[in-house]
Amino acid sequence: MVTTVYLSMTTFVEPDLCLYPKRILPEDVRGPDILLAIEVAVASLGYDKRLKAKIYASHGVREFWVIDAAKRVAWIHRQPHFDGTWGSVEERRSDEAIVSEALSSVQIVIGELD
Repeated sequence: MVTTVYLSMTTFVEPDLCLYPKRILPEDVRGPDILLAIEVAVASLGYDKRLKAKIYASHGVREFWVIDAAKRVAWIHRQPHFDGTWGSVEERRSDEAIVSEALSSVQIVIGELD
């Protein structure tokens, strides 16, 4: 897990959670290496759903979740396109299970988290 991820020489992000292969040193992680990036939003929901989602997609991050901490709703972004769009964006309610493509054996129900 890393705090700051340099997607390019001029672009960096600080996801709340970032999963990448353990064979890669944290300072060498780039967009396509990221299996899952998660942003937990309180005041930054609009920013995370629009601008950050576009940044992550344009740099090839494989999967990106935005979680609304107050409402416990998640938006699951998959199939990034280098134009900043996503091939798939699904909304999950607090009582619905979420399974990451990177962690297919782990199921998360946001409403059950304290």
